[in-house]
Amino acid sequence: MIWIKKSYAIKNSIELYKNKIFLDLFAGIGTMGLEAISRGISEVIFFENNIEVINILRKNCLDICKNNQFKIYDEDLINSKLEIEFQIKYPQHQILILVMHCHNM
Repeated sequence: MIWIKKSYAIKNSIELYKNKIFLDLFAGIGTMGLEAISRGISEVIFFENNIEVINILRKNCLDICKNNQFKIYDEDLINSKLEIEFQIKYPQHQILILVMHCHNM
């Protein structure tokens, strides 16, 4: 099952985080994904394509997360052919996707 929530719903629901994976698309330095980790999400998968930003993101993850709590993909999602089989790779987890409003896209 994939959950899609607007950003305001992320803040207060503890049950929202149990046994779930958070996809942080266009992650930047990881603010949203790291917040999800701090609130109890099982794992965050970060997608970012700027190597300088990825270096900061990796440092932030290593400072805050356990090693098995995050994955970082160096990927341009606009032009990506990346496929992840979530039901095979993460059968015991639900996927949480945060929908954010992006202007200037």
